[in-house]
Amino acid sequence: LDKLSHRDHAEYGSPINVAKSGYLPGTRVGVLETLKEWATDERTQASIFILSGAAGTGKSTIAHELAKRLDEKGRLGASFFFVRGDADLSCVSYVFPTIAYQLARSQSYMRSHIIDACRNPSFRTQDHDIEHQLDHGIIIPLKSVSEHPYPVVVIVDALDESIDPELERIPRMLHLLANRLRSLAHPLRVLVTTRPELHIEMAFESIEFAQSAKPYRLHAISRTIVDDDIRRFFSAKLLPMPHFNKVLTLRPTVIDDLTKSADG
Repeated sequence: LDKLSHRDHAEYGSPINVAKSGYLPGTRVGVLETLKEWATDERTQASIFILSGAAGTGKSTIAHELAKRLDEKGRLGASFFFVRGDADLSCVSYVFPTIAYQLARSQSYMRSHIIDACRNPSFRTQDHDIEHQLDHGIIIPLKSVSEHPYPVVVIVDALDESIDPELERIPRMLHLLANRLRSLAHPLRVLVTTRPELHIEMAFESIEFAQSAKPYRLHAISRTIVDDDIRRFFSAKLLPMPHFNKVLTLRPTVIDDLTKSADG
């Protein structure tokens, strides 16, 4: 497995991703429930879930929290969190080898099949062609798996933070995923989070994605839900402060006022 060009610090639990772990309990309930239903539904035709939203809408926090919950249940297959400014974690070339490596380690019934693929002379471990990486490191091994005990989820976070000089490789990666997952009997699910950037959005609007992807736009969530989450945030941060009760006495609507000033 060490022959795979994987990156250990890409997974959700690595120190570089600690800032994305600040989930506030009680928030994002709707989207997390939707993701849970999608991740565990063995009959869904949507093997890919696209979570898009502008900067600051909480995509990475949601992805991190979902990864944590799935990991606790043994349902997380792999995670790759892009980080702009990190040479390894902003490069598409390391995504599929890292996913293959993590799948082999997290899912015991997949391990021998992925190891066999790595031993096959046709598998070029240093090949940066993403189609070769996906087919030989993930798809072919999974087609050899006879048992499919439950859906397994792969999370790719912040795809827009890739600074790959070949911009067309991102849409190509997405098209390959959509195409190959349809051929799998194994219920592999892939969550992709991203900002709504043009070259990525165009890939999502293709026929391939229309057939196999479920889109969810965070910026389309109702104002009431957003305000409830903001109100919970202010309450969690301000209520424990020693002198805040005095502020509440003088101005009982202060949390509601702050919520309104945040403007959703």
